[in-house]
Amino acid sequence: MTSSRSFENAARLLHPSGRHLPLDGGILADIAAGLGTTIPPMAPPQDGIDRVRLLTTERYDVWMHAWAPGAVAPDHDHDGSISVVHVMLGRLKETVSDQPGSPAALRVLDEGTTTGLDVLPSHALANDSGGPAVSIHVYSPPLTDDPDPT
Repeated sequence: MTSSRSFENAARLLHPSGRHLPLDGGILADIAAGLGTTIPPMAPPQDGIDRVRLLTTERYDVWMHAWAPGAVAPDHDHDGSISVVHVMLGRLKETVSDQPGSPAALRVLDEGTTTGLDVLPSHALANDSGGPAVSIHVYSPPLTDDPDPT
């Protein structure tokens, strides 16, 4: 049975005054993992990273990134957006800095992994697996530009 509080929370999130508020990271993770297990991955490029925006709403947007072996998205932020990454194919390594100037933490994101980031100063992603990788990225609020135009 659904409680009235659930309906109140849903109504608050859908109300026009809340359209520019970021969605909860758990919701973004569900979106990323759901899409990552239902849509086919795009073919990775020969070098670098190909990025395609799959979906844009008022509350979030979704991108697919295809990574060539050795491709790196250097240290960057997401302009105040919460971000979630789901690895569809391959493996990525992520370095995350919680505070400017602090040592970065390393995370290995294996195929099938979904991980989220609150608004952080910066992070970097790399495909050092020797094979191709494909990932789904969800951002809330939506990005205004390519997530990493390198």
